[in-house]
Amino acid sequence: MASNGYETPEQAVLEGGGWPAGMATVVGLRISGNEARVWLLTNDRKPFEEYECVCFRENGR
Repeated sequence: MASNGYETPEQAVLEGGGWPAGMATVVGLRISGNEARVWLLTNDRKPFEEYECVCFRENGR
């Protein structure tokens, strides 16, 4: 995780999660208070795998 957080939940999931470039696509996002759920499709071609990631805001980021 970046020492001062991420600008967006999508950035937290993609960069903080260590996904290689082009291997994960954000297909949905829901923010509720300090919690965000980010839905991904992974792999660069079929078969895609679905993931749901949950992020929490701390100290404003």
